[in-house]
Amino acid sequence: PMAHEHLCDKMRELHVRHPHLRFAFKDSVLPACTMNLGPQSVSFVHADGGDYPWIPGSIHAFGSYNPQLGGHLIAFDYGFFIPFPAGTLSLLSSSGLRHGNTAIQNSETRYSFTQYVSGHLMKWVAYGCRPAGKVERHEKALL
Repeated sequence: PMAHEHLCDKMRELHVRHPHLRFAFKDSVLPACTMNLGPQSVSFVHADGGDYPWIPGSIHAFGSYNPQLGGHLIAFDYGFFIPFPAGTLSLLSSSGLRHGNTAIQNSETRYSFTQYVSGHLMKWVAYGCRPAGKVERHEKALL
């Protein structure tokens, strides 16, 4: 709840400064998204270093595949994987957790939809919606 409230506050502040901006989705506080349209989307081991680390992003799996044979969500830093059937939604700190998913069978399809917040966007808002070069050193120290 606190992370959600923090993000809501920052997005309101952004909207006050830039009222022409619109969210991609009316009922989501996460301002960015990616659609992986495959048809056999596989995500190799990675961490999304540009994402804001204190707000979890979402991963939503779609398609027609056997979740016992493939498409597993892998949490590399914790050394485990779990079945991730179509229709499943996961929330995780994608910048702080190396993750990915396993391949599916040749005849199957898998897509994913992710939502997240950019760390650079949050920095922009923290800097009063100004470029970093316009923020004085003493102001940065207060953040």
